[in-house]
Amino acid sequence: MSMRKKAVSLLLCAALALSLAACGPRPETPVQPAAAPATAAPETTAAPETAAAPETTAAPDPAVENLSAPVVSVRRESETFYSDDNTTRLFIYACAEPSVTLNGNAASAAAINEALHKQYTDFSVGVGAGDEYSISGKENYLADAKAFFAEYLAAGNAASFAPYALERETSVRRADRHLLSLTYDDTSYLGGAHGYTGRYGHTFDLRTGKELTLADLTDDYDAFLSAAVEQLKDISYGAEYAAYSLNEGYEDQLAGLFRDGNWYFNDEGLVLMANPYELASYAAGLIEFTLPYAWLAYQIRADYLPAESAADGSLTGEIRDTSEGAAYVYDDGTNGTGACVTFTASGAVEDVELNAVTYLEYSNACRIDGTLWYAGHLSDGESFCVQTWIPDVVPNLALSWRDAGGEHMKYIFQSGMDGSLILMDGEEYAENPLNISGKSVYRYDINGDYAAEEITVTAADAGGINEYTIAVNGTALDRTNMPAGDRYDLWICDLDGDGICEILFAADSGSDDYRTCGWHGDTLKPIGFTGDARYGADPNALTGSLAGRVVFSGGIPVLEAWYYQLGTYRAVIGMHGTSDGVVTLDPTYKWEYRGSSYYLTVTKILPVYLDESGAAVLTPGEKLVLTGTDGQNTFFRTEDGRTGSIRPEYSGEGWTINGESEENFFEMLPYVG
Repeated sequence: MSMRKKAVSLLLCAALALSLAACGPRPETPVQPAAAPATAAPETTAAPETAAAPETTAAPDPAVENLSAPVVSVRRESETFYSDDNTTRLFIYACAEPSVTLNGNAASAAAINEALHKQYTDFSVGVGAGDEYSISGKENYLADAKAFFAEYLAAGNAASFAPYALERETSVRRADRHLLSLTYDDTSYLGGAHGYTGRYGHTFDLRTGKELTLADLTDDYDAFLSAAVEQLKDISYGAEYAAYSLNEGYEDQLAGLFRDGNWYFNDEGLVLMANPYELASYAAGLIEFTLPYAWLAYQIRADYLPAESAADGSLTGEIRDTSEGAAYVYDDGTNGTGACVTFTASGAVEDVELNAVTYLEYSNACRIDGTLWYAGHLSDGESFCVQTWIPDVVPNLALSWRDAGGEHMKYIFQSGMDGSLILMDGEEYAENPLNISGKSVYRYDINGDYAAEEITVTAADAGGINEYTIAVNGTALDRTNMPAGDRYDLWICDLDGDGICEILFAADSGSDDYRTCGWHGDTLKPIGFTGDARYGADPNALTGSLAGRVVFSGGIPVLEAWYYQLGTYRAVIGMHGTSDGVVTLDPTYKWEYRGSSYYLTVTKILPVYLDESGAAVLTPGEKLVLTGTDGQNTFFRTEDGRTGSIRPEYSGEGWTINGESEENFFEMLPYVG
């Protein structure tokens, strides 16, 4: 184990309460760290505006049930720190801090919020003073990142530095009259082959505000533990766990999973977690085991079992002019200027949860990133309003709830036709990356901070050809590599699947070809392109643009261009984005000809290579259709289904085969333009 891998392990062992993961606002300019002592508690900003019914101040009798289920708001913060010259990301920090409102039980809410804020400060500021390989807290991570980057800089390897990371996401797992159970998902990276992720659970008794231990759940913990370990063994023998390749003798380690911070309740039962390396290899990831409520009913106290659902109503949504009249308001980063999407209960509705969503272009699916706001219960007529910028194609918010018809989860969209609200089921959603060509102003969250940026496109005449300027929130993007043109394509996409969008721009300057450039990451630096394998281009050159335009085929990005070899063909080649802002073409450098149905007729003995038999010739009268090229060999399929390749060469004036003009071997070549 490397020292830096050891550092991560010691960190997470030292902070048992620390928990897990994800995205938050990234500043447009690099943030410089504050020179505050590591032990100073950070200033806490207000949670997103939440209006709730007034609370009474009298502490409840612990024996009396809460009058209502909890409301949870999540405050998010994030920063990205850069090198002194602003060219290299050193450290990425993000944290989600939940807080609780309990109508009629302010004392319990205060106790819970104190515990939750302690978990926040342990994560953000740091815990303890471990040895030199054990660090925690934002400022300590940043200091270590700067020191490690200095080593890279001194060695001339600054370009290969991978930024440190300390990130946390939170999710509400169960919340009712008795319990609030939530998890943190933490990610940390301190250099080395990979970072470390872990999930941690915290469960509170809402009547008293106390955080529960496993021993609090039962009157005889020893008997419970003995029975639960045996039950867990039986569960682990199930087929679904075979894929994890659990360590030999893992059964002896199951009892160790029963520890504080390592469990939570959800709708199915009590979940115990095995974080990476506990029961299997790092590659196995998080492994969870659920003790179902049907079994727990005979093991734990009845008041910690979930009550029967009382949801008998329905929930409807609409876009309103204001949030006036809503019992609860959550502002998704618009500072009160976003659309007011209001959901109103008719009858009782339970487990209303707003989640952040990231669309993963590479898998054409949406990932739920964590809880933004949660209400255990909405009564008849109560409304919840979220103020947000609503996209009309790719979602960034999802709402889930339970009503008389069962459980529901909908993505929140806005119609691009009339602006009306659309709530779409996850299985119905399958959307390609977003083409916003022709839109002079567009709002979209391109940097993963859950707030929409304003993208504007303007064009100025430059000798009869439009010269375009693209700006994000008023800041013009670097146009060093931006082509001029009289038509354009503008794409928002995620080439490397990191949840942060790239912007791709292709212009056509009146020719039969395009030129594509782009900007990547939260800094929107120009993308570097490499791998143009067409004749006359250096396949190993790193340039600021590519000849051709990007299109998406089934959500997969490809470069489309005209290829002039034995005719004119519309060709496409795969693209792969990387986190350092370089886009490479398919490493096989094989262009595929799309829509080619023109059969060439051979007029002279043609030397070829046949896949089934090797070197051969085609005779006059035989027909073939070209299917692609790797820049040297041109691939074909004959009329009778044989496949192979031709090896033309470029003489400086045109293509030749065996030293003769390509035109001598075919009846006609379909050149265009």
